Amino acid sequence: MTMKTEQLTAESGFQVPGLNAVEGEGTVVLMAHGFGSEKRGHTPLFMTEGLKAAGFGVYGFDFPAHGDSPLTGDQLTMEHCLDSCGAAEARVRELAPDAEIVYFGSSFGAYTVLLYLATRPHWGRKAYLRSAAIDMPRLIWQIAGENEAFQRDGYCDLTDYNRPLKLTRAFCENLSQYDVFQLYQAGTAQLRMIHGEQDSTASPAAARKFAAEKGAELILVPGAEHRLMEPGNPERALQAAIDFFAKR
Repeated sequence: MTMKTEQLTAESGFQVPGLNAVEGEGTVVLMAHGFGSEKRGHTPLFMTEGLKAAGFGVYGFDFPAHGDSPLTGDQLTMEHCLDSCGAAEARVRELAPDAEIVYFGSSFGAYTVLLYLATRPHWGRKAYLRSAAIDMPRLIWQIAGENEAFQRDGYCDLTDYNRPLKLTRAFCENLSQYDVFQLYQAGTAQLRMIHGEQDSTASPAAARKFAAEKGAELILVPGAEHRLMEPGNPERALQAAIDFFAKR
């Protein structure tokens, strides 16, 4: 599988690292990774390899302050995350102007894809959401509230991720402005969600509520946690994406 690293420029001027695995396919998947992950993280690469083998093009990118992004945690905002999605989609349009564009988002990436569809111009009409962090503002405030350094200084360094990430009060407050239940309108895109019934990170109850209100198809995986890494579940999540994207 051929993958090429390249640099994109967002509309607001910052650099967005891209991972280009597009080779003339009829459908291209825009791949959005999770919080603290990156374009070459375990799940994005597993999905990229599987989707490529099934005949799809894939384009990945790094969110600000993640992976190879030159931005720091002080520059991490939802506006910059949405700008990054826009830059990646514009690049796909250059590479494959006649291709159908679809979206894959994992956890925070799924939340961001929904906000992108809700608030920005876009070409795609199908999104597959893995372990969607529908209640991301609550999750990030929970992380902040459990961190002594954040409580003391108004920021903290999260070191358990692919790259150390500075979490600021400004980002937490910025995130609180983006309630996906209010912003996303039913019918904006065709949605398929897959979510572990035992997900202790991204609430299964929030996923159920969102699916019911917005008309999304929801696949609940018994006994599965947030990462869907139990035996057979990565393959199950991949096949559900392939089947969804292949349907016309």
